[in-house]
Amino acid sequence: YPVSQHTAAAAGAGKQHSNGGAAVDPGAIFIPVDGSMVGGFIGRGGTVIKSLISMSGAKISILPETQQVSGMQPHRLIRISGDTSCVQVAHAAVAARLQELLVDPNASFTWAGSGY
Repeated sequence: YPVSQHTAAAAGAGKQHSNGGAAVDPGAIFIPVDGSMVGGFIGRGGTVIKSLISMSGAKISILPETQQVSGMQPHRLIRISGDTSCVQVAHAAVAARLQELLVDPNASFTWAGSGY
């Protein structure tokens, strides 16, 4: 899945720190995802996203607003942040989950990545 770091400024533009600056995490990555896949990505009761967060140690969230990504239909953005190694593990797991959903929108979460 394509990772967008140039959208970090736009994605964080609406969040303000107490000093008035935009809340942008330079280590965060953003993955555009079709809105129809968001429910399957989150899982019933949040089980899938909670599992991804637990296994990777990264912070994973789905931005509430729709983003226009160049050359693509409007998508939601999955934001992954945290320690570099946690972000790398989470990115692999998120990509695997999204691939599962492309093959079968009702697929159970079955990622068997590095050490998990």
